[in-house]
Amino acid sequence: MFLDLQFIISQLNLINTIDIALVFLLFYMVLKLMQGTKAVQLLQGILLLIVSALAMSNFLDLLALSWFLKNAVTALLFAIPVIFQPELRRTLERLGRTGYFISQARSTDELHDTLKTVVVAAQEISRQGHGGAANRFTRLY
Repeated sequence: MFLDLQFIISQLNLINTIDIALVFLLFYMVLKLMQGTKAVQLLQGILLLIVSALAMSNFLDLLALSWFLKNAVTALLFAIPVIFQPELRRTLERLGRTGYFISQARSTDELHDTLKTVVVAAQEISRQGHGGAANRFTRLY
């Protein structure tokens, strides 16, 4: 184990470090896009299951389980798009929108304008005496 770690460290150079950083960034962006969805819980469950199975197969030297896990990776590559299809579709739609990553401030301004429009409409309804509480929204905005 220690010799493997020494070999890995000896192979590190600038290009390999940049490569690792880009893979890390890619995973981070995918996880950030999936944040707040059911896919996160599913992904956590899958990772927990795979890590515990790998730990158990290595610790107890279970050859059949180890072989199965190594060969199951190919099947997982085909299963992941099927399992995460709704989240992948939503993520691709988000990426397809112009400026999704660039202008987060614009969405805050749009929310502010929407809230202002709702408050003005509520004030007008209240002024006309419609609804449950007339003049209740006059001080909100």
